[in-house]
Amino acid sequence: MTGPGSWSVDHAVGADAMSGVPWALAAAAVAVAVAAPALLLRRRNLRASAAVPGPSDGPS
Repeated sequence: MTGPGSWSVDHAVGADAMSGVPWALAAAAVAVAVAAPALLLRRRNLRASAAVPGPSDGPS
């Protein structure tokens, strides 16, 4: 969030302007947008597997 260093690839390709609060907020928004579907799918699968009785859940 403080910008690229003088020896970074970002500096070499001229992406020096990609720093600061706006870029940090944009990166956080992209992270949430990418992670949300995976987390929701995991939650759905966990609920579905909890609803199906396994071999140890049946009568003995």
